[in-house]
Amino acid sequence: MTRAAALVALAVAGCVALGACTISRPALQRQLFVLHAERAGPPAIARKPVALKVGVISVVPTYSGRSLTYRTGELRRAADPYAGFFAAPRDLIAEEVAQWLDRSGLFAAVRDPASPVGAPYVLDGVVTELYGDVRDPGSAAAVVAVRFHLHTENDRNNPLFERAYAQRIEVGNGAPATLVKGYGDALGRILADLEADLAKLDLK
Repeated sequence: MTRAAALVALAVAGCVALGACTISRPALQRQLFVLHAERAGPPAIARKPVALKVGVISVVPTYSGRSLTYRTGELRRAADPYAGFFAAPRDLIAEEVAQWLDRSGLFAAVRDPASPVGAPYVLDGVVTELYGDVRDPGSAAAVVAVRFHLHTENDRNNPLFERAYAQRIEVGNGAPATLVKGYGDALGRILADLEADLAKLDLK
């Protein structure tokens, strides 16, 4: 069993032994992490003469919590009570998407979800997978999958572009810090593919 899975199992066993995790239980000392997807290389050669706004990046309920989630069986998931995200994963991922596309130089301007200013094109996304796969104790992996939709500001129901991306990064024993770095590496590969696909679109 990996260290991460062992910690999750220990916490769950403790709750069972006590009958429940009550308010008298000492507070857990949690590790909190942010995501980072590093973009390497020069900016895009041709900049599109339009602005893009990163809109809503949602996360499916299974993985939307701030605790790190591990897949321990085909239908089993476990949340790590000792390690999690510093903010909601949807916000961390949206920030990374906006920063990546801004650094790409692909658009005249890139606005993040918090910006009060709109843009003629909006990129939304749904994170469908965000977990550490520890079913094989000797080969844990960070798994990230996102479906992106590009639409105009005034017509969200008819996407101009839609594609699902997925990446799996080996992370050794699945320790929290290594898992989160794996998330960042996986997201970086996804965003590199997204950038390449957006570059092919004729946006005016």
